Amino acid sequence: MAENTKSKRLFNLPETKGTFQLEGLITDCAKDDFYKEGKTQKGKDKRTLSFGVKVEPDVKVGCKIQAFEKPTVCFIKREKDGTYKTKKIPWADRFKSAEELGLGEGWAIIGSRAGLEKETNDKGQVVNKKVVLDPFDLTKYTSEHMADNQSVFIKGDIEYGSFTGEDGTKRQWSRMSPTQISLTSKEIDLDDEERKVRSDFKQTMVFTNIEQEKENDVPTGRFIVYGKIIGYSSVDDAEFYMTNKKLAKTFKKNVKPYSSIEVWGHIKTEIQTEEVEVEDDGWGEADPTKRVVNSARKELIITGASKDSIDSETYTREAIDAAIEAIKKAEAARSDFGESDDKQTSSSSTDDEWGSGFDDSSDDTEGDVW
Repeated sequence: MAENTKSKRLFNLPETKGTFQLEGLITDCAKDDFYKEGKTQKGKDKRTLSFGVKVEPDVKVGCKIQAFEKPTVCFIKREKDGTYKTKKIPWADRFKSAEELGLGEGWAIIGSRAGLEKETNDKGQVVNKKVVLDPFDLTKYTSEHMADNQSVFIKGDIEYGSFTGEDGTKRQWSRMSPTQISLTSKEIDLDDEERKVRSDFKQTMVFTNIEQEKENDVPTGRFIVYGKIIGYSSVDDAEFYMTNKKLAKTFKKNVKPYSSIEVWGHIKTEIQTEEVEVEDDGWGEADPTKRVVNSARKELIITGASKDSIDSETYTREAIDAAIEAIKKAEAARSDFGESDDKQTSSSSTDDEWGSGFDDSSDDTEGDVW
């Protein structure tokens, strides 16, 4: 669901895609920012859904869907020869069936998928009611059918960006934007020690550097991997982490700067706290307590990579610098003539020197109803 405004593209570099999958319990539905409706700067409707997924008793991964009304939606049909046909439909007609639109059999809307209600099928089995909607409509539908502690399986896209803090420091962010939210067939028990934790990602990135992570000039034993993420009309910096020293050495030796490579691993979130002293209010000695200063620090931990995916020719420093310059000029032009609408959001299986394989087994589990 991650893409910027779909105007004429400013550069021709292929996008580097990232996906994630989670399995856990829904949380944060009672928060004030769970579901919001608003307007873009051009007056178009905007909807935002923010929630968390507990993948372990004390580990939560945040998810966010941000979507806007559009002029059209797209319907798609697969032909017998395996090719696809697409057709644009006016936004106001997006809820009509293919028959009502006069398209014939086999056509369906391209959208995000939800399975948050149960129904009984023709065989008498209780299954998820499958719903496919444009992300704009999925956001509202999900807000009406999602509840805390639901056991869910979620897939989606990873979005990247950056911001400059009050101290002038530029910081990167990543966001998990779901494209499928389904109830699992069995309730998830986070305390089950035999349960396999699923909080995974896969990402193609343009590698730029790797270095040891240090705290107070002392190596922590981890490594920071720096890269570029190429979007439809954006080039974002991204940071990943490694704990596997052997894998870090392999990267350093075999992956040249500005080569693209597919990596995978686990999503880790860590609650950030600090010690604060509570003032003595006459009830005795002050109580040292912990206060959350940042809801969570999310890290993407690389555990493996595909050596066969390395591409040392498509992305160059010069090409990426040119893309960044084109983006800056376009942003300056928009600043001069008024802002545009908000951004809309669009291997190996062995444990060798390239790390562990990415687990795609969820595609065949009961949790994935598709």
